[in-house]
Amino acid sequence: METKVQGVGEEKCIHCPLFNFTTVENERRVGTGQPSHFRRRNEELYGLLTLDLVSFELLDLPPVSAYDTYILAFGRSGTKQVYVQSNEDDVDKEIQTEDVEISDVWTQYPPCRGAYSDGMVSGAVKLAHSGCLAQFLLRASTLMLDILQEECEFPVISLRPPKLPFTTGHVIMKTTLQSFQGRPAKLLYTDTVAAHLLLSSHDSLLSVTSKQDLDCTSLMTSAMLCIWNLRAPSDPLCTLFCKSQVTSCCFSPGAVGLVLAGTKIGELLLWDIRQPGWQTGQSEKLQQPQPATFSTGGIALSTGIEHCSPVCAVKPLPTPAGPLPHGMTETYGLSFQVASLDESGLMNLWVVMDLPAGDLAGSTDDLGLVPGGKVKLLHSSSLHIHKCGVTQPKLSRFLDLVFLQSEPGHFFVTTDTGLVLRGALHGGKLYPRVYGQVTSIAPVTAWDLQPHPEPFLLVSTGDGDMRLHLYSDERPLLRWHEVSCGSTVIAISWSPSRPGLFFTLNEESHLHAWDLNKGTMKTIVLERNPDDWFVAMKAVGGVDVNPGLVLATRSGRLELHVLQEQFGNTVGTRSLLLQMVDMRSHGENIV
Repeated sequence: METKVQGVGEEKCIHCPLFNFTTVENERRVGTGQPSHFRRRNEELYGLLTLDLVSFELLDLPPVSAYDTYILAFGRSGTKQVYVQSNEDDVDKEIQTEDVEISDVWTQYPPCRGAYSDGMVSGAVKLAHSGCLAQFLLRASTLMLDILQEECEFPVISLRPPKLPFTTGHVIMKTTLQSFQGRPAKLLYTDTVAAHLLLSSHDSLLSVTSKQDLDCTSLMTSAMLCIWNLRAPSDPLCTLFCKSQVTSCCFSPGAVGLVLAGTKIGELLLWDIRQPGWQTGQSEKLQQPQPATFSTGGIALSTGIEHCSPVCAVKPLPTPAGPLPHGMTETYGLSFQVASLDESGLMNLWVVMDLPAGDLAGSTDDLGLVPGGKVKLLHSSSLHIHKCGVTQPKLSRFLDLVFLQSEPGHFFVTTDTGLVLRGALHGGKLYPRVYGQVTSIAPVTAWDLQPHPEPFLLVSTGDGDMRLHLYSDERPLLRWHEVSCGSTVIAISWSPSRPGLFFTLNEESHLHAWDLNKGTMKTIVLERNPDDWFVAMKAVGGVDVNPGLVLATRSGRLELHVLQEQFGNTVGTRSLLLQMVDMRSHGENIV
């Protein structure tokens, strides 16, 4: 509908909408009908639905008393006393409720060390801890004793007349104690860094022939390890005992603070001789067989890590940086690796770890650790010699193990077939892997690696033959047939002071000295002593030790023989050795 409005000079048209009330009423009726339908449906379903109510507490705390609340807020742990507050700010301050009565009393020995002193003790006087003082005095006295022994040079020792044609005299070590009688030294070991120390291993006596007290009987039936100072070989520095027979022993690398040994029953033993109490006493009756600091026999049942065969070798792994300097024995935190090999060819690698403190109550986790011990062995890995690239079907038993100082991780292993095997811990190409040829099966009875730059390996077998190998050639550089008139060589030792000089000892107590610088067959023979045979031999020498030879007799005596000056001179001694190496490098054969 349009409406016209007339104004002044113009005419306007206004549009007004028209409403259909019938349509609006119909729409309202339809809209009001739908909610009633939903409400009716809601009322029908509401009776069928029931909501469950669940209640729980967000924070559940046990009831506390007012006293516990006060102690928790203002007190200290484990205290049961009344506090008096001096002010509101200092709520943690304790005030003595009763006055302390102080009286001056005269004593015969006052703390201030003054005669007839009744005054107060000066603040400069401090109380000393008796344990720390005793530990300091022990270390200081041990250091002073070592300094006094180092000042005594080796020639000061009175030498007995020479028994060997190439020596200037000999010294008999003090083995007159009853524990040495009847038990000869089976193993002799020296360290390359601490050359003045010698480790000897003695078997146990299974039967006691005379009446002895209980302590002495326990010592006689135990295997024994002794540490000797070659500068003053009067008394053993330390004596260690174990129940099982020792088959291999060694020092910790570069620092004689730990002694490791492998036994016939397949366990490894470790002694920490840095701790007080390991020194030899004045009387043998006072010595008690102290247990090893750590034994793998205690962890074999819980971990399953053990040797099922006798341990034939225990050797420390050389480090790439070279041997540790002497004097690291007092440094705690020292860690190195040790390899143990049994006769079946299983090699276990162990990590020697220093603990920060020892527990006198013992450890429930380390069953092999003695109460109060601070050193233990951790098993690192295991490998079998047959899996190191060496496959020989005729191998039945392994005898010994030596690691190369020049190539860490490379090692030599001797067998009962006369072969020497070479392997590596981390794989790699090796040539050769086997030294020698199986012409007649005879076990390796003695062998040694030259400690000088020339890469020489000397091997002796049970058939009386002896051969010299280069590391780079599987064929022998030199070979000697029946060097001991058909007798088996039981010990070979290179001289640490003169390259090309080595000594051999056979089972009939014949001692030979070989100098390759003067000729390949130059020997000096010593006939055996029918009264007391030699059963073990080791060449010694170093910076602070004169060149010598340690010999062990059947009766249990140890003798140190000082070599003549010509056997310790190293000037012009490598010409013939280098000539033989050059001949082999050009393909020439050397008989």
